[in-house]
Amino acid sequence: LVLLCAALPSMAESLSGPALLKALKAGGNVIVMRHAKSPQDKPDDATAEADNTRKERQLDADGKMTAAAMGAAIKKAGIPVGEVIVSPTYRAMQTAKLAGLPAPMTNNLLSDGGMSMQNPVDDSRSSWLREQAGKATAGTNRILITHLPNLFSAFGEEMKTLGDGEAVVFHPDGKGAFPIVAHIKIDDWPKLADGK
Repeated sequence: LVLLCAALPSMAESLSGPALLKALKAGGNVIVMRHAKSPQDKPDDATAEADNTRKERQLDADGKMTAAAMGAAIKKAGIPVGEVIVSPTYRAMQTAKLAGLPAPMTNNLLSDGGMSMQNPVDDSRSSWLREQAGKATAGTNRILITHLPNLFSAFGEEMKTLGDGEAVVFHPDGKGAFPIVAHIKIDDWPKLADGK
């Protein structure tokens, strides 16, 4: 229990508005987000996107719109984005694609376990996600896109109410701690880009 508590992020002063935008433009953050809005039901032949060949869950109209708006806001604000790592599920990759994030790479440790998150999250996914939250790159921001149960398992109760597409911003201190400095709802990226 002591080791788990040591691995969890310590809370820092929460940033918002212009202060958050300044921190994101400076880089050195890890942005871990839940994929954009996706219905629980899988599509059929008539509703599946053309490239969704496995008929996995996919983003609905709101999910597509907010993912695209998030990406446009990141570009408008001049927020530097470096490494992008994404769950290999269709809905997570679709989020990254519609947001126009650069060169997203997939990693199974961000996945839904192949069961649309109906199976328990294993410790390897949780510990890997905590490790990644502590790895920043100076001058740029790393973005990881995953699923709610992975976030809850890795970071605890605070994640339980995370909305579709919501992001958690970690700012690793280089000494092993990775405090959470902000939560960004997917609808709030355009406001953030406008300095609000």
